[in-house]
Amino acid sequence: MPKQSKGVLQNKQQNRRDSSSSASSLSVPTQDSTDEEVFSENVPKQNVQCIFCDGHFLSDNHGEMWVMCLACHQWAHDACAGVESENYVCDFCR
Repeated sequence: MPKQSKGVLQNKQQNRRDSSSSASSLSVPTQDSTDEEVFSENVPKQNVQCIFCDGHFLSDNHGEMWVMCLACHQWAHDACAGVESENYVCDFCR
C-alpha cells in the first residue's frame, strides 16, 4: 500500500465528514412525487365546500391541502379526508 502524506489523509477524512454531515441534513420528502403532483395540480377553481367539515376553499387562509374524490368529484381538506393514496375515493362513495 503506498504511503500517503498526512495532508492528503486529513483532506480525505474531512471530505468524509463533510459528505456525512450534509447527508444527515438533507430533508426527505414524506410524499412521493405522484402524490405531490396529484395534490398540486388539483386545486379547486371555485369556492368549493369540504364534504366533511363544510369549510370553504376561499376562506382557507392556512394553506391547507385539498383533494377531490375521483368518483363524485367533491372536494375535501386532506386532513379531513385522511388521504392515504393518490387515487382518493371519499367515504361516501366507497
